[in-house]
Amino acid sequence: MRCRLASNNSANEFGGGVYASSYSSFGESMVTMSGNTVNNNLVSTNGSGVYFSSSGVFHNNTVVGNAATPNADTAGGVSVDGTPQLTRNNIYGNLPYDFVLVSPDDVPGADNYWGAVSDLDILEGVYDWYDDSSRGKLLFVPYLDMLSSDAPFPPPTNVNADIEENSIILSWNAHPGFTDGWGYRVYYDTESPLPQYEGTGIVEGNSPIEFKNITTVTLSGIDPSKNYYFAVTTFNNLGQESWYSIIEAIFFKQEEYEPTLEPTFVPSSTPITETDTSLAMTDTSPLSETITPADDTGRGLPPICGAVPFAGIIGFVWVGRQARKRFKQES
Repeated sequence: MRCRLASNNSANEFGGGVYASSYSSFGESMVTMSGNTVNNNLVSTNGSGVYFSSSGVFHNNTVVGNAATPNADTAGGVSVDGTPQLTRNNIYGNLPYDFVLVSPDDVPGADNYWGAVSDLDILEGVYDWYDDSSRGKLLFVPYLDMLSSDAPFPPPTNVNADIEENSIILSWNAHPGFTDGWGYRVYYDTESPLPQYEGTGIVEGNSPIEFKNITTVTLSGIDPSKNYYFAVTTFNNLGQESWYSIIEAIFFKQEEYEPTLEPTFVPSSTPITETDTSLAMTDTSPLSETITPADDTGRGLPPICGAVPFAGIIGFVWVGRQARKRFKQES
């Protein structure tokens, strides 16, 4: 699996974004994951972003902002059952843990970026032998003190929206390693939660609105007769831009919100013009309603993916769980 996107999905058991296993009815094979972005996925058991059951290779991936339901006490952004080579990844901002080791053998995990620069802080986000002696240890030293440039440029995490009168306040976590020349772009639309976001009419500007070193913005001039969809990206001074954050949806009229979409997957080469429920996955949890398609900008791709349009190499884009919703009742 190389240079793909898994975003805004949900799973009832393992692998909210990706379930990768080297075991099948045909025997065991080597699994390699490289150059992928896995963000904003949800799971109820293990592997909120990725469940990797293999002794293959897991490198140059970005796994951020994935979460587990409250009963999934030991879910990780990446959960590993095996002894893969784990290196040059960006793994941070996942809940309740960034990494969970399921199997009893130690896993080599040097040269990854964990969103922290001390052993103790990194261990806070790891569930392994130190928490359960039946498991192996993650051997994470030495680790990177800045983002891995071999992995996709990460999107913002912990994006939230609140309503205040006819304004919307958006906030997100500061991007790791933020420096001069970097910034954020707020995309919005009133017609659809799907890219491309081409909203107009907000006082601060048409979509996308660019901000520099700021992580809370107030957007005014909101039309209460419309619903709004927001997503945030990060860009740097090298011309790279991340994939979109989780979609924040503002519904001013609750009765207009009628979720209908079940989880599906869509080939990235297929133009997405309407909801496609013909390729349903086995998980039919009623959480899903929005879609995260590819675009052709190359956004979020690391150098290892080459100069190929994003939609041409992404393979499959998984249809996600719902955009997070905020309602404002009419008085």
